[in-house]
Amino acid sequence: MGSRSPVSGRIHAEPTGPAAPRVQRRLSALLSKGPNTTRRDTSGPSPSSAAAARRIDHETAFVSEVALLSRVNHKNLVHFLSFCADGGKRILVYEFMPNGTHHKHLHKRPPPLSPPLASWPARLRLAFGAACGIEYMHTYAVPPVIHRDIKSSNILLDAF
Repeated sequence: MGSRSPVSGRIHAEPTGPAAPRVQRRLSALLSKGPNTTRRDTSGPSPSSAAAARRIDHETAFVSEVALLSRVNHKNLVHFLSFCADGGKRILVYEFMPNGTHHKHLHKRPPPLSPPLASWPARLRLAFGAACGIEYMHTYAVPPVIHRDIKSSNILLDAF
C-alpha cells in the first residue's frame, strides 16, 4: 500500500547496454498497440535454436510486464518507477516503502504490535487499502491484472 507520490508511475528511465535500442523499440511498439499487448509478437526474427526462442520469449514477457505495469496507477498500489535491461539482466524498479512488509510487522517484530497493527481501526484501514488495490487490479485496470500471489509479504507499508 503506497501513498500518492509525485511520481506518476510511468517509465522514467531508458534501458542501457547493447540490448537497449531493441528493448526500447519493442516497448514503444507494445505500448502503442494498446491494452492487448500480452500476445507474442511474431514480426521479429525467427529463432534458430531453442535457446534463442527462450531468450525472445523472456524478452517479450519482460516488455509485456513493463507495458502493463506502466499503465497501472492506484493510490493503494506501489508505483512502478522504471526498469533496467542490461545484457541478460532485467530489473524492475518500484517506489520505496519505508515500513517494509506486512509480514515483517506480523512475524518479525517483538511485542507490542507496531502502529499499523496496534489497533483494530488501523488493522481495518490496512485491510481495506489492500482490498481496494486488489479491486482496482481485478476490476478497473485495462487489461485486468490477476496477482496470483497475494500474501502478507507482498503487502508493503508506506510511512504511517
